[in-house]
Amino acid sequence: MKIKNIPLKLIDIADENVRKDHPFGRDARDQLIKEHLSKFELLQPVVVRFDNASKRYKLLIGRRRFLSLSAKGSREIPAVVTELEGAEAEAASLFENLIRKDLLPIEKAKMVKKLV
Repeated sequence: MKIKNIPLKLIDIADENVRKDHPFGRDARDQLIKEHLSKFELLQPVVVRFDNASKRYKLLIGRRRFLSLSAKGSREIPAVVTELEGAEAEAASLFENLIRKDLLPIEKAKMVKKLV
């Protein structure tokens, strides 16, 4: 797996991205990720594929991270470059969003207590 810093201006959200039409910025979680990325660096790279026809990168995974850094005015984003496309890319994007599990209230409380 190779991680590469890619200029944000060369990235488009891929049609295979399962959240491509989801509004960004209205949800409290969107605001949290924006705040987090304004204070800390990105810890998990996004996943893109290079589109030879357009000579641009297509974002498969990490849409909110990408949009948050764009809003912040960042110029580059660390990305894993893959060759997935079509149904395989859609499956990867879907899987990434389905496997998330929210923290339990007790887990949140422990972390807040530890950070305060």
